[in-house]
Amino acid sequence: MAEVSESGWKVMDKGWERMQIKTFTAWCNTFLKRRGLKIGSLIDDLDSGIALINLLEVVFEKDKLSLGRYDKNPRMRIHKIANVNIALKFINQFIRDVGIKTEFGPTDIVDHNLKLILGMTWVIIHKAAIEEISEEELTAREGLLLWCKKKTAGYRDVNVRNFNTSWQSGLAFCALIHKHRPDLINYDSLSEANAKENLNLAFDVAETNFDIPKILDAEDMISMKPDDKSVMTYVAYYWKTFAGSNKTELAARRLGKLVSRREASDKLRNTYLEKAQALHDWTNAKTGEFASASDFGNSSAEVQAKLDTFMAYRANEKSVQVSNKLDVDAIYGTLQAKLNAEGSPPFVPPEHLSPEMLNYLWTSLGNAEGEYERVMRDYLKKMKRLELLLQQFDRRADKLVAWESEKQQQLNDTDTGNSLGAVQAKIKMHEAYEDEVKANESRFIKLQQLGQEIISLEPNFAESVNGRIEAIGNGWTSLSESAMRRQALLDDALIIQQNLENLRMGFAKKAEELNLWVEDAKEELEDPVIATSVLDVEQLRAAHTNLDTAHKNTHTSVQQLADLANQLAASGVLDNPYTRFSVDGLNERYGQVSGLLADRGAALDAEMVTQQTQDALRLDFAQKAQAAMDSVTGINQRLDSLSGAVEDQLASADQTSLELPKCQDLLDAARGADQQLVAAHVTENRQTELSQRDLDTAFDALQNRIQEQRKILQNEISLKNASNISVDLMKEYRDTFDHFDKDKSGTLERHEFAAVLQSLDMVLPEEKITETFVKYSGGQGSMSFEHFITFMQDLRKDTDTPEEILDAFATIAGGKEYITVNELKAVLTPEQLAYCTQNMPMTEGGYDYRRFTADSFAPQIRGGTGERERERERERENVCWSLAPTPTPPPPQIQHQ
Repeated sequence: MAEVSESGWKVMDKGWERMQIKTFTAWCNTFLKRRGLKIGSLIDDLDSGIALINLLEVVFEKDKLSLGRYDKNPRMRIHKIANVNIALKFINQFIRDVGIKTEFGPTDIVDHNLKLILGMTWVIIHKAAIEEISEEELTAREGLLLWCKKKTAGYRDVNVRNFNTSWQSGLAFCALIHKHRPDLINYDSLSEANAKENLNLAFDVAETNFDIPKILDAEDMISMKPDDKSVMTYVAYYWKTFAGSNKTELAARRLGKLVSRREASDKLRNTYLEKAQALHDWTNAKTGEFASASDFGNSSAEVQAKLDTFMAYRANEKSVQVSNKLDVDAIYGTLQAKLNAEGSPPFVPPEHLSPEMLNYLWTSLGNAEGEYERVMRDYLKKMKRLELLLQQFDRRADKLVAWESEKQQQLNDTDTGNSLGAVQAKIKMHEAYEDEVKANESRFIKLQQLGQEIISLEPNFAESVNGRIEAIGNGWTSLSESAMRRQALLDDALIIQQNLENLRMGFAKKAEELNLWVEDAKEELEDPVIATSVLDVEQLRAAHTNLDTAHKNTHTSVQQLADLANQLAASGVLDNPYTRFSVDGLNERYGQVSGLLADRGAALDAEMVTQQTQDALRLDFAQKAQAAMDSVTGINQRLDSLSGAVEDQLASADQTSLELPKCQDLLDAARGADQQLVAAHVTENRQTELSQRDLDTAFDALQNRIQEQRKILQNEISLKNASNISVDLMKEYRDTFDHFDKDKSGTLERHEFAAVLQSLDMVLPEEKITETFVKYSGGQGSMSFEHFITFMQDLRKDTDTPEEILDAFATIAGGKEYITVNELKAVLTPEQLAYCTQNMPMTEGGYDYRRFTADSFAPQIRGGTGERERERERERENVCWSLAPTPTPPPPQIQHQ
């Protein structure tokens, strides 16, 4: 780690020390030679004080500095100390400007104190060469560094970040020279690998053409890390030589601003066209997809899956496109506002990408989505009904087939009984079968009705349904034939056995009727409760009420069976071969129906509550979502209708922004309703197409729009107050102002103001900077941005009219009607040059800058008063030239490839 001396000076690395000694010695000799003097060693040749006094008087000659009488032939130490002390009295007046707190003593110089001699020399250099760039070293360093960065921007292998390693390749020096005099250096032929040749080339060209002395050594620059102060001292010569506000640089800046403005507008146009085309293509594709959809699935599960996919599309893909459409609308509005503010022609997109066409396509997509969802939900309802009917059909058909099989076995029985009672029993059983046939005929009719309803819903099931009905019908015919044969056998046996037990037969008949009713009731009660709306539940409730009434009426049949059983018991008949049922068994089955009725009633009540609750939640969200979206839409419409003076528009925009809290409250209310839907597991809402994500996206876009629109209007007011300062120039002033406002106080101190002027290539004497700062800051000690704009307005009057742009092009083109690539390259950045060569019309000899300028301004602006603008230009030139140092006339431009 380097040592630190008692005086505060850091002991430098020996390599830097040697470089600094060499550079400072060369700098001193450039001034001493005017009096015929020269020092061979900075350390040894200042001890007499003679060279030091002469150096100060020559360096500060413009201030008419005279240090008075001194000993011109000092032989004794005391005489040398006296001479040196005369010089140090002057030097110690401004040591604090470079951060030194301890004054230099004469004995340090006489005794050859290396560190202090170097420090003293840097103070002289800073005062003479650096301070006129800025007051403080830090600000001066940043200002000079910023100037170098701007001038070398875009040059291959050049990246100025400091005053040491950034200059070792020599390309930065060459770039500075080439930027201002491209005829002196062929930059394309240089290579970063040839550092020494590059450095010597730059040093030679600078000395030959601009009288910049060679105070740096190429070998030192590449053999070690260069010394910051040495490089800074040398680069200050370049700044003094090239910085200024002559007409050529003013023209270059003006053209650069025009190109940047055109390029920014084109980027916005291209962004709009790209996003609008993507939105146009996506909307068309989706509209066609929904309009042509025909395959909805072959089951309710498949249909529900497709419906879930559609709802996910709305929540995700559609929401992204909603945001994209809002972006497209915002870009269009921003671009038109920018073009209008700049006085450029309005942007007219292709008809198929116009906002009107995009809105039409968006509406068409919404209609297609709505129709697609309606069809899907109808189809889902149909499929659920179809599946329920198929379950009922299969269950009833299976029972009929089982009954036919059972009866077929009974009818095929050839046993007619061996007693009267047995024959009568067989006959009664056969009669009971006939009654059972009639009862099952109604089942068969119901089965056929179910089949027809299934076929009406889905004709593809006709073959299977009709086939099964036909098979049951064939079985029915077979039963009839078997029944006839059985009846004949029983009739023959009846001759022998006449006394049939009518009482048993009556019981069997009543029991079978009751059992059939119980079976039918259980079938209906065991069907699952399936409902998608309150109306569905109400229809199921009506059917349930009818069944409950029938259940109560059937109680009479139960009592009759009990009476018959009591009569049989009283007659001593303990068995009944004509029936398989008992009173207890039938009472139990009848009681099961009672339990099923109660369970189904409770299930219907619960389903009704569920459907009512979900419908209320859906309606609540739909109403609150629509209220929130109406609020967003209303605010957007009021923003769309802003007109009149810019100040009035800003006031209206501010007033409109006060509606945002109320809009936020509506949005929060909708969000609360949406959370209730989520908690209730409701995944679809037929009451509205809006989702919470749609509302959040629309509200975020509205907030962004208000912020952007207020920025545009505020900039317009600033531009209006700044009297014709262009948008791009205003941005350049703002960026520079903010960069040098180091304490972020919103104002500039005097040294910050000086650094800003230096970074904008404006060279003013120190006393002029102070005088100007006091004048434009109102004597307040700090300068606001508004004061700074006023100063720039008075200094430059930068209105950038079409006539001024044409005059700027003519200046760079040397008065020709066209401009060449090399002429543009000398004043524009690589990006600006590429934009011009791609967008500027060609003409004989080069590029037609007149047509390019005409295309950059609206018709009413292109027809401005030319003579008046030319007079204003002459006045502005007089102001600029009176404030800036007299520039060296530019040399002839040499065209080369």
